Amino acid sequence: MEALRQYSGQLEAEIITFSKETADDLKKALSKESAHSFEDQTHDYRKGWRVKRQGKKFIVHNKTDYQLTHLLEKGHALRRGGRKIGETKEYPHIIPAAEIAIEDFVEKVKGAIRR
Repeated sequence: MEALRQYSGQLEAEIITFSKETADDLKKALSKESAHSFEDQTHDYRKGWRVKRQGKKFIVHNKTDYQLTHLLEKGHALRRGGRKIGETKEYPHIIPAAEIAIEDFVEKVKGAIRR
């Protein structure tokens, strides 16, 4: 039982390390993709990505322009109205980066379990 507790504690520490690394990689990828996805003259949106730790979780969020994340990812209607005429282009940059980060994290955890 003691060996099993030691193994699970060690595995948990590795998973937290992998979580931090994956969150940092995701932040870098989002910053890079945000720079190319739309015209952001001040670069506030690109520079606003942060990693926040809550317990054992790491949350990647945009601190400066959090209101824009959904609007840019999904597109939206303009003030002048009409879904077809006044619709902005969508810039999917969060979901593709998150999917890559999830795959990377799962592979790291599988590798740690196999060892």
